[in-house]
Amino acid sequence: MYNLNQQSQQRLHPRPRYRAGYLVYGARIAAEHQLMKHIIAWITVLALTCASFQPAIAAVPQQVGIVAVVNDEIISSLDLEERMRLVMSTTGLQNTPEVRQRLAAQILRNLVDETLQTQEAERYNISISESQIDRAVRTVEAQQGKPQGSLPSFFEQNDLSMESFRNQLEAQLAWNEFISRELRRNVTIGSDEIARRQERAMNNSAVEEVQLSSIIMPVDKPENEQKVATLAKELREQIGQGASFEALATQLSASGGALTTNKVWVSTEQLEPRIRATVDKLSEGNLSQPVRTVPGYQLIRLDGRRMGSRISDDAEVALKQILLSLDETAQEKEVSVLLDIAKAVSRHPGSCTEPGIAGVQDFEGLNIDVEYVRTRFVNMSPQVRPLVENLRVTEISEPFATPEGIQLLMLCERIDVAPQMPAENLVRQELFREKLDLESAKYLRNLRREAFIDIRI
Repeated sequence: MYNLNQQSQQRLHPRPRYRAGYLVYGARIAAEHQLMKHIIAWITVLALTCASFQPAIAAVPQQVGIVAVVNDEIISSLDLEERMRLVMSTTGLQNTPEVRQRLAAQILRNLVDETLQTQEAERYNISISESQIDRAVRTVEAQQGKPQGSLPSFFEQNDLSMESFRNQLEAQLAWNEFISRELRRNVTIGSDEIARRQERAMNNSAVEEVQLSSIIMPVDKPENEQKVATLAKELREQIGQGASFEALATQLSASGGALTTNKVWVSTEQLEPRIRATVDKLSEGNLSQPVRTVPGYQLIRLDGRRMGSRISDDAEVALKQILLSLDETAQEKEVSVLLDIAKAVSRHPGSCTEPGIAGVQDFEGLNIDVEYVRTRFVNMSPQVRPLVENLRVTEISEPFATPEGIQLLMLCERIDVAPQMPAENLVRQELFREKLDLESAKYLRNLRREAFIDIRI
């Protein structure tokens, strides 16, 4: 087993060595000051509102059996059924026997992980009090605008297990506390690492960057390849029909969920080749078909795309802003006509020293506004900044749509500032997060390898 210190070499309950049938790929874990934010985001997805709930199919009374043994603890068929019902209710998946059967292995995997995490936290004398769980539940209620104490009754009305929900919260809280208390001490960041990361950031400032979310479904055995592929395809179809991507990522993904409170921009050059090829074909907001990668199958959503900039955020520009206003009730033909006018204006925009365009200064009745603005790149929207960055002084942009109408921008002046090297503390936090991620993944993987895990379904 992967040991943190001498204390960790002595287990309270010796475990027979057994290679589990499931491999785990660790969750993205933030630094200590972000752990509670991660929990809040994680449980918010599970906050069950009347609008997002679909009634759970009533459970058929059946004999309770054992579906898995994890060291000296059992996971019962009732545990699996209660979690299944919670997943079906929070994700919007079609509650059919076929879907439930395909989800069973993935949900059981999560229950096994939670059991291992809770056992390890207990071994380090980490316990989560009822008051801590109560506080987490109240946070859910507050964020959803629900009266305090309303969630338990809501679970009861929808025939869902509040105990199962609380157990899920307890396991996540305990594991995050364990990571914060024990694993973080293994992470060291050298000054040379920070310098290399800063240099790379400066050199790669003009490459494409993306924000991604994903649901990861590992293939732990060759014989499970087709089952996981079928599950990935099924989830892709149901998300397209309205199932919640965020809830599925939280409940099912082996990465611990794609839901994050602080999205990170990643250079496409750093992506695995198969993932990059997939992302290159996606439009912003779109979800990929299942992608076979090293850990298993992934569903990848493109949340954002931008070009990294060599221009400093503090660089200042003076712009001549031309707006051709458009009424909210305008028809498609009117929009097309206005766009043609905007293209004509772009050919004769006038100069930066005159208030008009094409020699015209009185726009009464034409719904054209000309305004001079001075701003910094840091204040520009992600849509506008690339347009301005590519302009030379006195050049004008192509027309683009805004909520107010069709707009053009002429660059009148730019005061450049040398690109700033990323701050040392920010780089340190980024490296810390990455290394803690690896420590968490490695530790959980070794827990599985040393544990006695007997899957019985």
